[in-house]
Amino acid sequence: MELRFIFKSTSGKPRVHSKRLPIIVGRSDGEDVKLRIPKDAISRRHCEFLLDEAGQVCIRDLESTNGTFLEGRQLKPRVATPVASGASVWLGNVPFRVEYAAAAAEDATHDSETIPIEAEEEPPRAKPRPMKDTPAPAVAADPPTATVWVPIDPPVAAEQPGDAAFTFLGEAASGKAAAADEE
Repeated sequence: MELRFIFKSTSGKPRVHSKRLPIIVGRSDGEDVKLRIPKDAISRRHCEFLLDEAGQVCIRDLESTNGTFLEGRQLKPRVATPVASGASVWLGNVPFRVEYAAAAAEDATHDSETIPIEAEEEPPRAKPRPMKDTPAPAVAADPPTATVWVPIDPPVAAEQPGDAAFTFLGEAASGKAAAADEE
């Protein structure tokens, strides 16, 4: 199976690299590294893409220094994790997208095994996120409103001596009027 690795270039035009599985991605120019990314944030042998027993495309971090992230989640070292087509992957601070492609060889826009990219962005931070099957908590669009009566000191506009005056949204009203409104 072939995968397409889609990198953002400084020119804005994506760089596409098509590779057959299994493939090791890293900084090293060794024979086993089939997709070389010459950046300090990338380990010599950073990660690998492979097919698992069920035929799913998976990614496995190879105990990299700066981590491998899939859709914002940091992967555990040496654990094969399924990758969906179109998934976002970060190797250290280098982002790219992975797509499955049947005829990817004709679509490749960059023939070199070395990827000349600039990656100055920060990698995503590993943080707990709800599982996909867990619905996100509901958030009210507008918070509920409440009527608040605030006493004014000294009383203003009291109708009779002894009545406490209150203000409602900047307007003065007597304590009797307020009590009548509540009933």
